[in-house]
Amino acid sequence: MGILEVQSNHRFQVNLQRRIYGHATDVEIRPLNEEKAVQAASDFLGEAFIFSVGGAVVIFEVSRSALSEARKEEFRKRELLDLRHRDEIVAQELDSLRQRLDQLEKAVRGRGFASWKLPGLSHGEIHGEEKQPSRPLFAEPSPETAPTTV
Repeated sequence: MGILEVQSNHRFQVNLQRRIYGHATDVEIRPLNEEKAVQAASDFLGEAFIFSVGGAVVIFEVSRSALSEARKEEFRKRELLDLRHRDEIVAQELDSLRQRLDQLEKAVRGRGFASWKLPGLSHGEIHGEEKQPSRPLFAEPSPETAPTTV
């Protein structure tokens, strides 16, 4: 940075300060002597270096943060796709089990065991139909039909 740039910067700062404090700006501003101009130039270069490094760090951190967020978003998308895929597999397995239960119920009815209930839920209960009162497999003998011993 040359002496002319430092002198221009000095005039700009003095005029700005005079406007802020309400003083007249049409006065002649004395230029800095060479020693003060060199000192001002070195201060300016040091501040410019510090601010440029700070700006570069901010830009780097923002880009790094954006990249990290993009990775996280990609991970979330993959995880969501995996969950949807697992959901489809579970739905297919559930359909397969329902079909198998239907086949088992038909096979049981076909062999004359229509009054028997499979343990656990019946197919109708799985599909949300009303639960029918179930009969026990082996009824307790009533007192009237129980054999009497004398």
